[in-house]
Amino acid sequence: LFSAHEDLSSKVNPEKLEVSREKIIDIIPREVRIQGVPGFIISGDLYLKDANYKPKIGIIALHGINDTRRVYYSLAVRAANMGFLVYCPDLPSHGHPSEGALRFGASSESMLLVVRHLKEKYGVEKIGVIAWSLGSIVASYQLMHYTAAIEEHLEKFDSNLRKTDG
Repeated sequence: LFSAHEDLSSKVNPEKLEVSREKIIDIIPREVRIQGVPGFIISGDLYLKDANYKPKIGIIALHGINDTRRVYYSLAVRAANMGFLVYCPDLPSHGHPSEGALRFGASSESMLLVVRHLKEKYGVEKIGVIAWSLGSIVASYQLMHYTAAIEEHLEKFDSNLRKTDG
């Protein structure tokens, strides 16, 4: 996983960037369901240029509140045409009949399991995250490795504080 904080300026030469004149091939996404933490199944669309293609870099695109994975369709098709693997999941309580309530710890931990799945199943070496609104919050928690267990401990601590405040 790499983040926006990583300095990529030494890896990108803007003078060599060109606008692609290649025809963009419409890619039909394939639904992929990935087991998250217990009680969470992440449903998402996987975009690959070719079923036999083994990309080195993947992208997870996380939508905002009240959106679904389909909001990234155009971006995902273009990125897949450029050779990236793109996975656009529905966040819990959004889009596809999702399983599990929207909990930041469980969502964050489930996204880490998505990263592991994409690396193991598709051989992706690096995965970047594109996120908007609520998706940005989940991505931030993901980078901090905020888990369901941490969230549960904080809730118990808060509950105990409220009892003592009386």
